[in-house]
Amino acid sequence: MISNRPSLAAGNDPTRPFDLETDRRVAEFKVSIRKGADAMRRRGVFADLVHLALDDSGRQRQLFVVGQQPIHFLRTTRSSADWGLNRSSAFLRKRFTQQFGSLTIPISEFTSSFGSEVELIDLRERVPELTAILALASQA
Repeated sequence: MISNRPSLAAGNDPTRPFDLETDRRVAEFKVSIRKGADAMRRRGVFADLVHLALDDSGRQRQLFVVGQQPIHFLRTTRSSADWGLNRSSAFLRKRFTQQFGSLTIPISEFTSSFGSEVELIDLRERVPELTAILALASQA
């Protein structure tokens, strides 16, 4: 059962910290398409991973993305959490250090340790029709 009204702009309202909340899961959605220089998108997907990893409600945590690139980035990059969160709020950076320690940890190491409880899901695998829709949208 949905426990909070869904919002793809979650985080702006303290009563809705996640894009989707049910009695069994919390989820974030990153539906942007990768096109070259994606530092801000990479930082955003990492910040969402951290936000989900910080959740201590006991619910399943899921991060939905479009394509394998964001998942590959989270699992393989040597960029540090400091780099990944350097455009995030001071509050999130503080919560990170309180819960996980130093921001010098590589993002890939964070993903395989503290972030390992967060399920990384490629929406294209769940909704194959998205591939054709997104191809049309990128041509417009």
